[in-house]
Amino acid sequence: MVHYRKNAYQIIVKLIPISFMSSFGNETVNLANSEGACLQVNGTHLAFCPEMEKDIIECQEVYNKTITLSLGGSAYTGGEFSSVDVAIAAADKIWANFGPPCENSTSRLFGNASIDGFDFDFESSVNNTVPFANRLRSLMDDSTKKTGRQYYLTSAPQCSYPDKNFGPLLDSSVRFDRVMVQFYNNYCGASSFLPGNETQTTFNFAQWDNWAKTVSSNPDVKIMLGLIGGDLPPNTGFVSGDQLKSVINYAKGFSSFGGVMLWDMTVVYNNTDVFKTAMSALGRDTPRIEPVAIASQPEIIESSRKTSMSSKNWQNSEFWLFFLFGLLFVAV
Repeated sequence: MVHYRKNAYQIIVKLIPISFMSSFGNETVNLANSEGACLQVNGTHLAFCPEMEKDIIECQEVYNKTITLSLGGSAYTGGEFSSVDVAIAAADKIWANFGPPCENSTSRLFGNASIDGFDFDFESSVNNTVPFANRLRSLMDDSTKKTGRQYYLTSAPQCSYPDKNFGPLLDSSVRFDRVMVQFYNNYCGASSFLPGNETQTTFNFAQWDNWAKTVSSNPDVKIMLGLIGGDLPPNTGFVSGDQLKSVINYAKGFSSFGGVMLWDMTVVYNNTDVFKTAMSALGRDTPRIEPVAIASQPEIIESSRKTSMSSKNWQNSEFWLFFLFGLLFVAV
């Protein structure tokens, strides 16, 4: 995270989700080329990542960043929550091991560092997600009441509504802060946007705006315009230049619009024109980005792809950016 942390400081990044926890039962977290800095706990399958621990704390306390953990990804196969009780127990375990250190912690991958929330990126059907999500939300809210520290819950559904992999989750009582919709790899993506048309026949940001205003349990939820940062297979639906500006300007007309999500960080770092175009369309001056050569691509490539303290409230910031080991978000 060192390189991204420094650049995140330069370009006003607010969010770094860590991707992905691909198995909830044994809390398998894929850290791509960062795993080499982790230590195996003797006699167990568990690991401890001291470098990540240091980076997370520094990002939060020095650079005022929000760090979350993304759950799911393309390698997740689902089916782990066989009952409501199992789902609730999994939420308790994940919170104990990634939230604030507590006596119930059994294995803390990031040591004394604690994350600022969770992102759901379900790419296959998952049972009992509503009790799982509600339990995480309840644990975070209870902690906020005690300490004043804010925690956030986000999701990254595909643009096809409803996203079958999320099941009843988005129509439930679960309160999400942001929904980062993947407007790519699908017929309803940004590549189907028709510039100059007030009514869109295929591109469906308006449908998600309607969800935010009439269905969401959080009336203040924001919708992110999720785009891909480069024309890189297997992803499809890349837009750039005037098309990119046009689709952002269109989305800005909706009151639920929260900003732009760019997948993924490594692609954007080596294709900075897309980032600059997005920043320009959002009315921001483009800060300097230092391109970086990544030693290895993440083992998990998903088709999609928060502040922590009460003084770091990105919910109401005029402009902000999201980073992730895979995602970059430009937001208003």
